[in-house]
Amino acid sequence: MRIANHWSLLPICLCLLFCSACSMGAGSAARMESAAPGRQNSPAPQPPAAPQQTPAALLRLPEPSSLATGPGRQARLVEADLIRSGADFDTALGSQLVSPDGSELDFSPSAAASGLSGCAYCIYRFSISGYDRNAQVRADWLTLVDEARTHIGLANWSADRWDWYSGSAEHKLDLASIDPYISPTGELLLVVMCSGSAQQKLASVRIGSLLPQALIGADLVSGLAPLQSNLDASSSSDPDGSIVKYEWDLDGNGSFETVSGGDPLIELHLPDPTFLQIGLRVTDEDGLQDTAVSGLTACAEWIHSFGNAGDQIITAVAYDGRGGIYAAGSNEMDLLLLKCDLGGNLQWARSWDSGGQDGVGAMAVTSSGDILVSPISFVDAGSGSVQSTVMQLWSPDGELLSSRFFDLPTQVYGYSAVISNERAYLAGPIDGSDNLGLFSYLYDSATLEWAKAWTIDSDHLISVEDMAMQQGLFFGDFELCVAGEILETDGPSGSSAMLASFDRIGFSTELELNGVQTANLELSRAVSVVLRNGPTDSEKLVCGYYYDGSELSSFISSLSGASSIQSTWDWADGENLFLGILPAPGGAVAVSGVQRFGGVGLWTLFDSSGVNTLAQSLTDPSQSFNIASGARSVAGATALFGGNCSAAAGRAFESTSGSGTAPASISWNPVSMTEVSSVSVNLIDLPGTVNELNDLVTDSGGGGSFVGDALLISKPL
Repeated sequence: MRIANHWSLLPICLCLLFCSACSMGAGSAARMESAAPGRQNSPAPQPPAAPQQTPAALLRLPEPSSLATGPGRQARLVEADLIRSGADFDTALGSQLVSPDGSELDFSPSAAASGLSGCAYCIYRFSISGYDRNAQVRADWLTLVDEARTHIGLANWSADRWDWYSGSAEHKLDLASIDPYISPTGELLLVVMCSGSAQQKLASVRIGSLLPQALIGADLVSGLAPLQSNLDASSSSDPDGSIVKYEWDLDGNGSFETVSGGDPLIELHLPDPTFLQIGLRVTDEDGLQDTAVSGLTACAEWIHSFGNAGDQIITAVAYDGRGGIYAAGSNEMDLLLLKCDLGGNLQWARSWDSGGQDGVGAMAVTSSGDILVSPISFVDAGSGSVQSTVMQLWSPDGELLSSRFFDLPTQVYGYSAVISNERAYLAGPIDGSDNLGLFSYLYDSATLEWAKAWTIDSDHLISVEDMAMQQGLFFGDFELCVAGEILETDGPSGSSAMLASFDRIGFSTELELNGVQTANLELSRAVSVVLRNGPTDSEKLVCGYYYDGSELSSFISSLSGASSIQSTWDWADGENLFLGILPAPGGAVAVSGVQRFGGVGLWTLFDSSGVNTLAQSLTDPSQSFNIASGARSVAGATALFGGNCSAAAGRAFESTSGSGTAPASISWNPVSMTEVSSVSVNLIDLPGTVNELNDLVTDSGGGGSFVGDALLISKPL
């Protein structure tokens, strides 16, 4: 049984000199009678009448000043700095009648011996420069100890002496101040001593209490506004005591103004669409504190258009996890980038002109909140006038941080991007669609880490539409899945939906091809892919379209997961194209799309068995609505996708009809793909011209003469 035995509050202040007791001078006696440091309104403790009654008085330890070392380390303190296992004493400082037993320490004092020779002791050295916790010493004994025969000594650096404390029934030693015991270089020396005849076993000694751990739980972390969430801090803990107070920051200002005392439960109401970072501060019985933060997201359903006299279109969307919605596309042949809040209110809009024609192929948000945008631009670069990818980094405030052009002898298009560990992985066709290209871009330094390409053979072209990432069980592991199409160029013209999987294992920066599959659907294309965690592995959810013999229809399919969604869907009003797929609650799937002709937006839901449960269209006889982007999740509560339209004022999705087959005959078959030996890419700075678009009007209508206004949609999952 593990017994905690510690030390009383009143020190026995003794000066222990190199010389023998019989040779102590008057100065030494006066120093022995001085009061303990840091104590006020307390009489000076008197030394014991006989050394045998207090063996600590017989130890002839040198003054602390003679044991000091050089400057301590200046790194931030961690828990390991504050604890020593029993066996981790400083052998250079002297010890007696102690023996390590693994990480523990046995004390074997001898009652038969006299004076110093009968005491068991050792000295522990701590380097705790910058210590800011409570003034406390703890010992963890594995045996019952005689409190009267157990002592602890602390080197008092300011008085250059050893202060001794006798054992007591207290489970810890609370000091008035720990400052006298920390040297100018951050050292603390601690002596543990046992006398008598009983053998004792010490597990560890530590300075200060263990910090409590604050944890925030909630029954709802995201949903539609108004959002009512019950916050729960009961999973917070204190490893060596109890939590006595819970304080909350419920408005995100960093101040813990709401005190729930000892009650870990509290309610929070978010009436409007917003992202709120709430905070929790817990305090334990020793006054130590810990904090935690968590985000709550209240979303909304809305449809908005943004336009001016020119033409705009949205082709890529992203959510930053902090309440910022981003959409990118084209503004009169220039790059368009805009930011909205969770209510769809426009925050800012920018255009970027490379000097040529610019459009957006991919967009993602970094861990720091910057926006990675990949325009596809037609510029006069070092190898001549080419159309290729640009990698840009924008700040959340709309400032262009970096812009670099991929200068290759042949074209390369970045159609999808994902972020992991300060890298952006970009996928797209390269070499005139002969190959599938993958690029690792270090966005903070705006440098290319590597460029790779894979090919089937000279008779096939590869189209890339989307890419998804799923983190693995271990740090650094993840899977990339690229969706697109393999087009046959030799013989009968045909195409097949494609899924190519790539793995990164551990700390390697390289990606390995894990397999390529194509669907058995005739003239098919995989347009969107997302990975969802299953019970044992990730589930690939993919959507796209195919030719059913008379017209284009859509399909959804799941691979490698617990569910087996295999469905086709045909819109009653004409050809339809599924463009974006997302996991929905309860194992369901949400899909956005568009009518091929007629300008109608499409929104559908399928249950976990692939049965269509909802079909809605966005249409108006006097206008057209075009969906041009894939779908992205907003905190798992809504789906975000975009395109272009005439106007969005007062528009909403309405029920529509269609027919589907679930399960459908969709199978995926492996094909071979090989890596191209070398891919060479030059990066060229391409700052271009940034303009603020202050004239964009929400839901105005009538903008442009070709595509109209940018369209952005938020739909509940």
